[in-house]
Amino acid sequence: MSHVSGLCVGVVAPQKLLAGTDDLDSVTKLELSVDTTEQSINRLGELCPNLRQLKLNDSQLCSFRDLGTNLRNLRILWLSRSGITDLDGITVLELLEELYVSFNDIEDLSPLSVHDTLSVLDLEANNVDDVDQLETLSTCPMLMSLNLEGNPIDAVPHYRRVVVTIIPQLELVDDEDVTEEDREKVRRVAVAVCGCVAVAVAVAVWLCGCVAVAV
Repeated sequence: MSHVSGLCVGVVAPQKLLAGTDDLDSVTKLELSVDTTEQSINRLGELCPNLRQLKLNDSQLCSFRDLGTNLRNLRILWLSRSGITDLDGITVLELLEELYVSFNDIEDLSPLSVHDTLSVLDLEANNVDDVDQLETLSTCPMLMSLNLEGNPIDAVPHYRRVVVTIIPQLELVDDEDVTEEDREKVRRVAVAVCGCVAVAVAVAVWLCGCVAVAV
């Protein structure tokens, strides 16, 4: 891949930029490594308006806001090992379909709530430790693949079953297919829970009847 000579306009050192063309309007894929405390990339979306895939692995970002607000066509983003501690600012990537942020320090997933296009989320080796975070991801209707391996949450009892129960449309969990056996286990648990609730309701009704008679 050849270097792009025109994108060093206060954005990133050319020796770290690989796109394969000098025509920035035609750039759809880009790979670079940058420390945003030293070099700004917030104009990247202006300079590459048709960018659809961006690899920033082994970079250093203070926040997703460092990416600016003009990456409107971005579909796939890699940010592994980039010192990310939160997802604030990601909502501007409205068309994002795949997000790879493994080996960071992310704990809160709420900025992903109701993200309509996200289908692949790789969070391997982050700090997600609360089942409530899965509830957030359940609001992403297109989410089909989720990797939480190496997060504290994977120590939760019956972790895989819990994930599939809360996000039933998933087809891959931790890079393994969600099987019919997995779904059957979830169904059995659901039936058992419903049965227990039905019994509890019946008991409550009976008790109310007894109280009414006593009165």
